[in-house]
Amino acid sequence: MGVVRLLLLLLLALPLYADISFTARPMAGGKLPSGKGQCDIRLTVDDAVDVTVRGDRVDVHTVSGADAKDGGSQCNAPLPKKDFDGFVFSVRQKRNQMQLSESPGIRNGYKATVFIRDSAPGAGQYWFRLTWKIPPPEPPAGMSFNNTIHSTARGHGEARLDDAAAVPLSTATVDYDRSGHIFVLFTTAHSAPVSFGGAVMSLDGGVLKADIASDDRFDNLRGPMYVYYDGQHQVYKIEMQGTDGQEHLRLKWEKGSAAAK
Repeated sequence: MGVVRLLLLLLLALPLYADISFTARPMAGGKLPSGKGQCDIRLTVDDAVDVTVRGDRVDVHTVSGADAKDGGSQCNAPLPKKDFDGFVFSVRQKRNQMQLSESPGIRNGYKATVFIRDSAPGAGQYWFRLTWKIPPPEPPAGMSFNNTIHSTARGHGEARLDDAAAVPLSTATVDYDRSGHIFVLFTTAHSAPVSFGGAVMSLDGGVLKADIASDDRFDNLRGPMYVYYDGQHQVYKIEMQGTDGQEHLRLKWEKGSAAAK
C-alpha cells in the first residue's frame, strides 16, 4: 500500500470535529443590571469544547465529541475591547464540568475562554454568565464640553450590522464643539448605550454631515453620518452608513414614537 494512500485512510478514520461561530443576540425584555454588561451563553455540548467570547462574538472549538449548538445566547453589550472593571464569571446551569480558563485582558485581546466537558451520555445543557462594569462612553479626543452645541430628543430607530439582529435605538443626544468634534449617543431599551465619535464635515441648511466611527458594539466601523435639525436646531433625524470594506453598518433614527408614524 502506498504511503499517500495509507495516510488518506488514516485521516478518514479520524473523527471529524468542526468549530462553530455565532454572534450573541441582543437581550430583549426582562430587568437588566444598571451600568453592567451581561452575556448569557447557552450551549448544548456533547463531550468537550473550548468557548471563547470576544465582544459579542462566540467561537466554540470542538475538542472531542459532536458539534456544540447555540441554545439562545444573548448579550446586552459586547465585552469591551479595552481595560474595564468588575469582570465576573458565574455558572448558571451545567451537567458536568465547566470552568473559566482565561479572563479578558490586554494580553489576550480581551477575550474570555471557558472550558466545558460533558462526560455523561448524550448531550448536556450548559449556561454561563459573564458580567462586568460598562466603561463610560468616550467622546473624541480633544472635545471640549464647555462650548458644545447640544441637542437631545426621544425617538425610535435601529442600527444593524450586516445580517445580525438590529439594536433598537430610543433617545438620541448630539453634541459638537466649536473645533468640529462631534459625539452622538443613543440609549437603547434593553442594552447599554451606543456611542459614535468623529469630526464635523459640514453644516448646511440644517443638515450636519460628520465623518464618524461607532463604538465596540459595531466594531468601530466608520462612515458618513447625517444629523437633521429643525428650525430651533433640535435634532429630529439621524442616518448613517459605515463600513470597513467587509462589514456594513446601517443606522436610521427619527424623533417621536413609531406608533405616531
